[in-house]
Amino acid sequence: MDFSTLAFCNPWWDEKSKISNYTFHLVDEYESSSFKRDYNGLFDLSGNNLYIVRGPRQIGKSTLLKFTITNFLKFGEALGKCSIFRWIQYPEPMSSEAFLIQYLQFSRNEKKRYIFIDEITMVDQWQRAVKEVRDNTEMGSDFFALSGSSASDLKRSSERLPGRKGQSGADIVLLPLTFREYLSCKKVDGLPKCRPEEILKWSRQTP
Repeated sequence: MDFSTLAFCNPWWDEKSKISNYTFHLVDEYESSSFKRDYNGLFDLSGNNLYIVRGPRQIGKSTLLKFTITNFLKFGEALGKCSIFRWIQYPEPMSSEAFLIQYLQFSRNEKKRYIFIDEITMVDQWQRAVKEVRDNTEMGSDFFALSGSSASDLKRSSERLPGRKGQSGADIVLLPLTFREYLSCKKVDGLPKCRPEEILKWSRQTP
């Protein structure tokens, strides 16, 4: 995969492009779904934070990244189009460090970069590349959000990045919707809140 492919995945780099043409396309399935997870507030975008997004397949990890990018493109103030980098991994050998450095050179004029990498676990030793650019390039001041389908690999690799997640960066574990979240999506309101011990007490009182 060469840099032209990366540019294809980041159409907002083209100054002539219209944001409205592709922001909806990024999250069209999410917007048309009856069950919308609330992704607001999961990332602190203000600092140089690095987030690792883990969870089962088809749980919404990619949608979280695309949702954040879309909001950036719609509402980001004084945000350079080249400051947002979306990288989609493909099942082929590649050097993640080389592409990150190539993107860094491409975006030299940006004050800060926001890097979103999906399926990063497809790249062997990806944590070494991230560690290298965080330690030895301007990307130490940038925002990173990384996701992948191999939860165990992400957890182990995340532990190899101590001190490189910024002030509030962390692992985010996405799980299936709770029953209350499901009912909220169905717009069923006014449900009572009960503690687990209260529910167990009711079950013991049932004849």
